[in-house]
Parts: sequence; C-alpha cells; structure tokens
Amino acid sequence: MSNIEYIQHPNGIHEFIWQEPVVGTIKEWLEKLEEIYEAAAPNSLLMFLIDALVTISPEATYQHIQQFRAKQSKRLFTRTAVLYNTAMPPQDIRRVENLFNRETDVYRVFNPNKRNEAIKWLLA
Repeated sequence: MSNIEYIQHPNGIHEFIWQEPVVGTIKEWLEKLEEIYEAAAPNSLLMFLIDALVTISPEATYQHIQQFRAKQSKRLFTRTAVLYNTAMPPQDIRRVENLFNRETDVYRVFNPNKRNEAIKWLLA
C-alpha cells in the first residue's frame, strides 16, 4: 500500500496527498519528486500542491529533504502550495518553511479549506 497519492493534473500541477503520518511517506514522496526532477528540463518551473494533512516529524522530514537536495544536479524552480494540518503547532509550520530553498522555491502554506485558492495561486 502506498503512503501517498500522486496526481499529475493537465494544468501542470503535481499533486501529492500524504496519507500516513510516517517517515515512509516522506521517503516515497521524495522518490516521486526525484523522478519528476529527472524528467524536467534545467531551469524549468515545477508546480506542486501538497496535501500534508497528516503530520510527520518536521525534523525527520528536514533530514530527508536535505539528503534529496544534495543529490540534485539540475537547477529547477518550484512553486509549492502546502495544505497543512490545522492542528499543527505554529512552530512546526515555521519548520516547514525551512524545507524550502529561498533561491529557487516559492511557497505558501494554506488552510486546507483554501484548496481552490492554493491552486489559483500556483497558476498565477
């Protein structure tokens, strides 16, 4: 059974729905991201919608993302909307922000009931 659901929308948005609050979810997500990154042309813009309503340890997530970034050889730009778990403490939301590279990533966190607004923001 998969820990994530992945949907590639016709408008170019790659949507990930995290289904289990386990580190395996992060690993599976990063494996799929690696496939997407490898297929993308250098300097291209990738758009991601991440439904992160299950809470996964920010520390474990950060460690795995740092390892993922270290392996990347192409410079890609991302625009990412994160639908977060509203029960997540504010300090954990700030930790999520540290997962992004400020030189190449543009991101925003959205309340889960603002999904349509998040999609509009991605496409703007």
